[in-house]
Amino acid sequence: MADVGMETVPEVYFHWIMTYLHEAKVEILTSHRVKHINGRTAEIANVYEPAGTRRIDADLFVMATARSSETEIYHLLRQRSASVEAIGCAVAPRSVYEATLEGHRAARRLGASQWARIGRDMAQSHVPQYYNASS
Repeated sequence: MADVGMETVPEVYFHWIMTYLHEAKVEILTSHRVKHINGRTAEIANVYEPAGTRRIDADLFVMATARSSETEIYHLLRQRSASVEAIGCAVAPRSVYEATLEGHRAARRLGASQWARIGRDMAQSHVPQYYNASS
């Protein structure tokens, strides 16, 4: 993609978002694909020249894909019986709004199951489920 966040231009959020990113000294690399991340180092390749790669170091990598599904980690976690859910472009190409909505839905489901587990744990424990301020 030529730039990130272009879907935010019509709502006039683009300038605001980009201002904060630049003030925070976030380096934005477009038209690149992450080939491998090892700790604080990533090997990246330009999508138009995939044979040439370069290494970058960072404390945090945030990848905004160009509408392509990258599902390797999802399948690896499923093989390990991890609790995992695919959302956004991992399922199929999505807009940022659709992916954000799916993320909110997944978080709500996670929150609901976590609160249900806490309730079960409390019901099975010997800890009082209420607090008496006079005691």
